[in-house]
Parts: sequence; C-alpha cells; structure tokens
Amino acid sequence: VFPRRSRYFEPLFFFKFQFPPKSKKLVRFWAEMLGISTGSIRKGEDAREGMNVERHEAISMYEVIPNDELTIEEFERFALDRLMVLRKIEDLRLRGVKGAEYKAAVLKAINQYMRFSGSGKPFKEASRKDNVSHFILRMAYCRTEDLRQWLLTEECHLFRFHLEALSLQEMGNFIKSQRFDFEVVGRDEKLEKRARLLSTPGISLVEFERMVYYKIPFEEAQDLIGQRLVYLEAGSAYVPANRIVNIVVCKFRLMLGKSLAEASAAFHKVSADPRIHQVMKSLKNRYADSKCSTFSYSSGGSISPGDLDQISQRNMPLCMRHLHQSLKRDNKLKHMGRLQYGLYLKGAGLSVDD
Repeated sequence: VFPRRSRYFEPLFFFKFQFPPKSKKLVRFWAEMLGISTGSIRKGEDAREGMNVERHEAISMYEVIPNDELTIEEFERFALDRLMVLRKIEDLRLRGVKGAEYKAAVLKAINQYMRFSGSGKPFKEASRKDNVSHFILRMAYCRTEDLRQWLLTEECHLFRFHLEALSLQEMGNFIKSQRFDFEVVGRDEKLEKRARLLSTPGISLVEFERMVYYKIPFEEAQDLIGQRLVYLEAGSAYVPANRIVNIVVCKFRLMLGKSLAEASAAFHKVSADPRIHQVMKSLKNRYADSKCSTFSYSSGGSISPGDLDQISQRNMPLCMRHLHQSLKRDNKLKHMGRLQYGLYLKGAGLSVDD
C-alpha cells in the first residue's frame, strides 16, 4: 500500500535547456505539479561542494530530481553513455559471464562512459551525469511495458553492482543515509538468538561475531525467506548485512517500477518539445555498442525471405538456425518445428504473406 505522497515516488525529471525560455516552462510544470521547490534542491547540491565523498555517498536511489542546465548535445550524450553501460550489462548476462570477469567488464564500462569515481569536482560531474542520464532514460523508456521492463531489469543490475562493491561498514552507512526502516539488532538480542541465527546457511562462527543483523518486516524479505537464508520470528526477518543487498535492490525496483508507470501517463506532455522528442523516440533503437551488427536488410529495414540465409548465420539463436538449415536441406519441418520457426519469423518482422 503506497501513501499518496511517498518519498519513493518522484516525477520524471527537471531539466533547464540552454535554449529560449519556452523550454524552462517544463521545469515549472513539474515543480508546480508536485509542489517541490527547485531552490531547495539546488541548495542541497551546493552544500556538498568541496566535501570529500565516501563510496556509499556515490550511490543514488534517484530520489532527487535533477535541476540542471543541459544542451541538447549533452542530453543525447548522457543518455547514450548510460545506454552503453546498460547494454554492456545485458550482453554480459546473456553470455553467462559471472564472477570476477563480470565485475571487471562492468567496472571498465562504467569508468569509460560514466566516470563514476573520485571526489570533489570529478565526483560532482560524475554524479550529475549519473543522475541526469538515469532520468533521461526513465523518460525515454516509460512508453511501453517492454521498454519499462528492460530498463527496470538493467538498472537494477547496475544498482546491485554498485551495492556489492561496498564493504559491510559502507553498506551500513548507506542504509543510514537512506533512512530505511531497518532496525539494527542489538548485541544482547543477537547473543540470545545466536543458535537460531547460526542455523541459517552461509554464516560461520567467525563471521557471526562481527556480523551486523537487521530486523526487517518479513514482507520485504520474501525472496530470502523463500530460500531459507534468514531467520524469521514474530513477523520480522533477521537479515545479516552481507545479504541486505537483496532487500535494498527490491526497494529500488519497487520505487523505479512505480515511477516508470506514473511517468508513462505524462510522457506525451514531456515529449511535446520537438527538440527532445526525436531524441527520446530514437533512444530505444540506439544500440550504443560499436560492435553491434551493421547488417542492413535488402528491403530498407524490413526482413524478406531472401535475407534469411544471411540472418541465420549472424543473428539467429542456435535452435532457430538449426530449424532453418533443416528446412533448406529437407524442404519440410515437423509440426512443432514449423510452429516455433513460424512464430520466430513473425516476431522478427517477416510478413504473413512471406
């Protein structure tokens, strides 16, 4: 159940473009609609200037609406750079890359496109780009359910990557800074429930002594409860700090999913400006990876039967490639093969007549 004015519900974005005053009406539209003072946001940003920033402070839940000045070139570049990172994460997951190789590849992409490190002015610029680019993609990918689900999935993986890079102490500081409703289990209670807490898998005696436990409402820890990774008592889950990432990611996913759904209803108002409408419209089709296939179809963008041989070698998954080769070799397919191959070609864009 969500209150009408929740801290997790935020509008799409605030941007001031370096163009005639007409575009600044967009900023006032969002501010007046939600009763938010853009001056208070700017004041909070100025207070951070010149301060040393710890790693947990570099991670954002994207609750603060950007109030910034952007050129159209920055608007598009920020969005495409973030899209590069998200596409890289998607590619690594689809290829089954895990562990150290996955972390190294994602970190390389973040450093290359987002420069999410450092302090002082470099941190401020990276933080600005991270926050602004998130809200741009949130706006561009809110139109359809498929786009919302794609962005939701990849943003959650990126958010999880940042959280998993934190130490236990930094994670504790992050939880405090976000004011989550997580109650720290006291030492006396921890020792009293020692045997029960140790009954959950993956916690050794040495780790237990220095592990911080959080008491969380059971409905927020359903995934961990389903895997029997936490101790449950009186409606509260006792979650060790090394497993709290799942809870925080679930909170982020819930917030972002709700925001995307609300943003879709206001998309037509935000995209009314012709200077950014075309950029947002094309973002969903922009694969930032320069190694993406440059295959061009013979019919100017649509697939024809004559393209299938080339497509089967470069783009089809192995199962569909096998069906295609079997059809060419035997001039027939079994019933289930015809059904699956036909649906695949239909989804790929081949017309019914072809």
